[in-house]
Parts: sequence; C-alpha cells; structure tokens
Amino acid sequence: MRNRNLIEPIRGRSDADGALLSADPPLRALQLGAGGLEGGTIAVPELLSLCRSSMQLGMALARPIALSDEAHDYRLLVEIVPDDRGCSIVVAGWSERPRTQDEDIPQRFTLAEPSRPGGTEIQVDAGWRVIAVRSEAVPAGAVGEEATDL
Repeated sequence: MRNRNLIEPIRGRSDADGALLSADPPLRALQLGAGGLEGGTIAVPELLSLCRSSMQLGMALARPIALSDEAHDYRLLVEIVPDDRGCSIVVAGWSERPRTQDEDIPQRFTLAEPSRPGGTEIQVDAGWRVIAVRSEAVPAGAVGEEATDL
C-alpha cells in the first residue's frame, strides 16, 4: 500500500443535499472515477453516507473508508464537520495500492439506503458503472430514458 504523505489534508465541501461543491484534486478524481459529476451528488457511497450521518447527528464524525475501483484499492481516514449549509470534508490519511489481475474482484455491488422507506437501490459493477436501479420513485423500465419522458 502506498501512503500519500499528506502535509496538508485533502479538503472538500458538500451542500446539505450531498452535492460535492468543491474538492481538492485527489478527492475530485475519486468523485469523477466513481461516475460522479463536478458539483453533483457525492458518488462515493461511504463518503455520502458519512456526510448524511454527520448532518443528521449535528456533530463531527471521523471514520476510515475503504473503497476500490477497477485499478486501485484505497483506504482513507475522513473527518466530516457539519454546519448549517452542509459539510466540510477533511481527508487526513490516504493510502492506495494497484489491484492485480489475480485478485478476485466482485463483478457487482449493491448500494442501498435501507433507512429510507421507498429508497433507491443501485447495482454497479467493479468500475462503478450502473447495472440496475430499483426505486419506488423511478417507474420500472425508466432507466435510460430522458428525464422529460418520466
């Protein structure tokens, strides 16, 4: 595992809805690599969940986060500090290692918010590409249609 020697922490900022408003380059690269957009909802599920929990509890939370993409495994130490406009994101520790071809990489992951009735469940592959979406808010067969068609 290669550790980034962080002289300064990696920082970001989200709004109260979970949109990533600003991010230092490594955090922005994770956002984009996970299929997110600049200014869009935080695309790393563990980070989004930590931001939401911090805002709901109204207190700072720190937690290690482990995540992977097709090329790397990452281990981050993240602190979230909520305020009335959203959250400050501080990554105090970052390590990464390249994945090898020999590793057994799960081909699918399911992301769900079980605490929200009628929530959305998203199934993605190892490259964070969406395979399936199930939600009471999205009609069956609507994935891939233009928003105006829904």
